[in-house]
Amino acid sequence: LKAGAVAAGAPASHAVDWFWDGAPCGIDVHPSLDGIWPLKEEGEFEPPAFDDISAKVINHGTTDSEVVEMLKQYEAKGYIKRFRTTRQFKKVAGDNVVFSKLVVIEKVRFDAIANDFKTKKRTVLDLKASSISKATRLKYKGILPKAVKAIRDMLELMRRMAPDHILLQMVTDIVDAFWILPNCPAERKYFVAKYGNHIIMCLRTVQGSRNAGLTWGTIVGIVGRCICSLFADGDNGDEELRMQTYVDDPWCASAGTEARVTTNFAMVALTWLVLGFPLAFHKAQVGPKIDWIGLR
Repeated sequence: LKAGAVAAGAPASHAVDWFWDGAPCGIDVHPSLDGIWPLKEEGEFEPPAFDDISAKVINHGTTDSEVVEMLKQYEAKGYIKRFRTTRQFKKVAGDNVVFSKLVVIEKVRFDAIANDFKTKKRTVLDLKASSISKATRLKYKGILPKAVKAIRDMLELMRRMAPDHILLQMVTDIVDAFWILPNCPAERKYFVAKYGNHIIMCLRTVQGSRNAGLTWGTIVGIVGRCICSLFADGDNGDEELRMQTYVDDPWCASAGTEARVTTNFAMVALTWLVLGFPLAFHKAQVGPKIDWIGLR
């Protein structure tokens, strides 16, 4: 991924190093993304850290079987590190540690496949209450694609379609999106929580932290351009596939013969997997009509 980004002259190619060095969180270490994202103006509206429908705070010392299971899964995947003694924790974290409360987010989404609403729970840190959000400098603002961009892409593909060609769309879901990217080791002491008798340190970018969406968007932008390059014709500028990614929901459309479009979609999915981004195939949709970012 780094070699491809450098060869293409991508201004964000240095961000690939975050997979080794950790993504800066904007407290002690700040991302350098000039020319990649627009600067955030003073006093400009900032969306909430997490768009929860309902949430409950898990207080220190309480037990909840669902939270325990989620934390076990995160630990098994290497997303968090659990310390059983204060001595062990201090050896790693050092001084000036800030603790935050764990918050369980219950998010309700409409499942177009099941034609019903489903509730999904996940854990985040309440960084606003611990003043970590206030201490974080957010220099840039991320920009998410709108549905009109996907419509424009399909119209452009349709303009070049042959009589025997078809146009299909595919949307997938990246599993544990924000957890995929490591955070900066020097700033991990700010993303800590107590649960029961254990201390938990986050080793990946934390949903709810102010720069997590920006660093994640930078990385998926690089991957998206890498994928699109597989379908670009350098001679005449034609493309067989167009792509947009809304946070962790990559959308793409392709025009061609049925066999070619199927192959193109397989190449897209395979590239995500090869680069280490797991996909929730049970949520994937393929067809002339799909549901994406709340629209069909």
